[in-house]
Order: sequence, then C-alpha cells, then structure tokens
Amino acid sequence: MITVLENVYIAILAPFLKYSKKLDEKTKHILLIMAFVCMNLLYLAYRLLKQDRNYYIYNIFGIIIMAAIIFFSLDEKLEQVKYRKPAMFSWILLGLTMMISDYFFRKTYFGIGFLLLFGFTMIGFVWANHSNKEKLWMAFIQGTRFSFLGFTLFALLFRPRAVGARYAGIFINPNILGLYLITVFACYLILIEKAIKENTSLRKSSVLFIEIGMGMFFLFMTQARTSMLATALAAIAWFAIRLAISRRQKNLKVFWKYILCCIIGIVIMFPICYKALEIIPNAVDHPVKYQYDQTYAKLDNSVTVLAADAKKDSTLTRFLTTSDNNLVEHLLNGRLAIYKDYAKKITLFGRNGFSSRNSVTKEKYIHAHNNILQMGYTYGVFAMVAYIVLAVIGVITALIYWIKHDGEKNFAALPFIIMITFHMASMTETIAIPFLSFPAFVYYLCMSDFIFKKGVRHE
Repeated sequence: MITVLENVYIAILAPFLKYSKKLDEKTKHILLIMAFVCMNLLYLAYRLLKQDRNYYIYNIFGIIIMAAIIFFSLDEKLEQVKYRKPAMFSWILLGLTMMISDYFFRKTYFGIGFLLLFGFTMIGFVWANHSNKEKLWMAFIQGTRFSFLGFTLFALLFRPRAVGARYAGIFINPNILGLYLITVFACYLILIEKAIKENTSLRKSSVLFIEIGMGMFFLFMTQARTSMLATALAAIAWFAIRLAISRRQKNLKVFWKYILCCIIGIVIMFPICYKALEIIPNAVDHPVKYQYDQTYAKLDNSVTVLAADAKKDSTLTRFLTTSDNNLVEHLLNGRLAIYKDYAKKITLFGRNGFSSRNSVTKEKYIHAHNNILQMGYTYGVFAMVAYIVLAVIGVITALIYWIKHDGEKNFAALPFIIMITFHMASMTETIAIPFLSFPAFVYYLCMSDFIFKKGVRHE
C-alpha cells in the first residue's frame, strides 16, 4: 500500500516541483516558517472562538496550510524512499481503522483518519526526499518560537493577571495555554540540545535562556498539572539521556554549563515576568477580554472550579494540596469517573461522537480526557490497539534513533521529546484532533516524518 501511496504523491506533486524550484532556498525557508506560524494562529483562533459547528472551516484552513508546508518543503526530486516497517504498518492500520469507523458512524470530527493516511503521510514522504531535513524542522521550531513570543508580548500588554486565578495568557483557558506550552518547551529543549552539540557561546545563547525562563514562568502560572507533569517528566528523561551521552562523549563541562545557565535564566525571569504581568497591562490600561473567557481558581482543597471572584493567589497551593487522602483522585481532578464511563462504552468500530453521558448521574462528559480511551470510544477497539502499538513503537524507536544518531544529527532527540510530551499530556487530556489541538498536529507531523527513513527504495 505504501508504494501505491508514494506513486500517487509523486503524480500529484510532480507538476509543482518546477514552480518550487523557481523559489530560492532562503525564500522557501521564510515562507515555510510563516506557514507554521499560520498553524499556530489557526489553533489560537479555534480556541478563542470555540465554534465546533464550524469544524469543517477549520479543516479547510488547516489543509491549505498543510498544502503550503508541502509545497515549500519540495526539494529537487521525488522518489520512493525507505520506511520503518513496524511504525509504518501501525500508522496505516490506525488511519484505515479510523476511516472504516467514519464510514459506519458519522463523526463530529469527521475525516481524521483520511487526513493522517493521506495528508500527513504526504508531508513525511516529501520531507524524506529533502536533502536537508533538519532545515525543515528548524522552520517548524522557528515558526513556533516566533508565535510564542508574539503571544507572550500580547499577553504582557493586554492580558493582566487576576489575583487568585490561574493565568490563561492569550488563550481563554489556562489548561489550553499549558498544553500549548508543552510543544513550545519541546522546541526550546531541542534548541538547547543543538547549542550543546555545537558548543555555541553563552553570549549568543543568552536570549534562549531568557525565553526558556519566560516559558517556564507562564507554564507555572497556568497551574495546569497535566502540562507541568508532562514537561517535568520530559525534562528529566532528556536530562538523564543527555547526561549519559555527554559523559560518553566526554563533554560534561559544556553540558553542565548550559544546564546552569538555563536554571539561572528561569530563576531570573520568574520575578521579572511576575512583576511585568502586574505592571505592564495596568500601565497600558487596555485589557482585552474574550467572549468565552474562563477564569479558573482554587476555591477549596479538592476541585478546580470556574470562578470570577477568586480571593487569593493559589498558584502553588493548588498543585500541592489535597482535601483527603485519595491522591489519585486529586491528581486526576475527578477524571476517574469519566475514564470508567468511557471504558465501559468501547465497541469494535466506535460510534458517532466524542462526548458521553453518564447513565446514572446523566452528567455529560465532553471528551474522555485520555487519548487511548477516546480512540476506543470513538473509533473502536482496532483503532485503539493500533494507536497504542504506534505509540509504543514510536517512543522505543525514537529513543534508539536518538542514541544511535546523536553524534551526526543535531535534531536526533526531537522525535523522542515530542512523543514523550504528547503521550504524557494525552494521559489526562484528549488531544487527538490535528487542527484543533496544536500538540496533536505536531505529534502527527513528527510521526509522519519518523515512519520514513533517509534513502531511496528500489523495488
């Protein structure tokens, strides 16, 4: 099947190659960065407008942006390339089972399987044919970095912090900002990785340390436990593996130098950003309020509730306190009942929507707060199994790839970091729809690239 897909891709894209070649590499790189900025903005637009009924409009814009990414990623030629068989088999199985479920049950979010199997796989195929894939990933990282800095500037100017409330920044919900920041964190971690390998001077990297400090500050201000935990575990995993590699390469001095500077950057930027968030928006005195703004605060010791009249700042206490001895319930924030409800309703081929209603309490659950359960509920057992197998194969292969190619590729750690942050966050959040969830888009982009290998395939 992959050979058929590749031949289809070549037939579709071949006429565009001559137009792509007319653009110089610098122009294409800038336009590719802009395409990724547009994907960031599409995610922001959906989260601000909250118009699920216009899902197909977002899909159209998302497909246009994906087409731009493909066009600006075209290189000199297109030919069949090698691929990682276990990952490719799981990827195709996931797409097919999702499409079969779509055929039998009309979904709220229709066509994701086709999008994975055809759209994202096309990007992976084009990127595998590119002579400098690291340049493509750098365009993604730069696009996300510029978007983050733009979002941060807007927040500092027009989105003041409310005492006692969790901070949502440019978004309407602090949890959404937290999920966005896990992808931002992955990008900055890779930039640090690149600086360590190239032994870039600390002076040239100083801006990087400042931006990392800003990102960590805003993540902390969201109090989003899912995102904070995903970021922390990914950082620990990266630290342990990078430490081992640096020790093996006898490069520990450079490694510790950058780690220390990152810590200093975070320590310095926390009080600066905290004060700036208090002073700058009030000085500008033009606060921006959205139609769907949600102010989340900790009003008791067990549940995070919606509240516009929070009385005290509970940034740290919310994360640390609990009203009883049930630590699992506290960390899951009431999600255990949702997990049980969705687990009981998993079928072979799925069902129409994402939402469920508790048969006893009649409470409506918007989604499963877990990607695996959501896959089983919406697309069926076969899709859920394919998703799990793909996740396991992806993480293991990405780790092996990082260790094996660390010396020759600056971005060797990228697939592993993206997969770890995504899967950790998806344990307590449903982030499966590519154009409505930026972490999902990035994960599918990473997997579509990772299933292919460098090198021409002759069959």
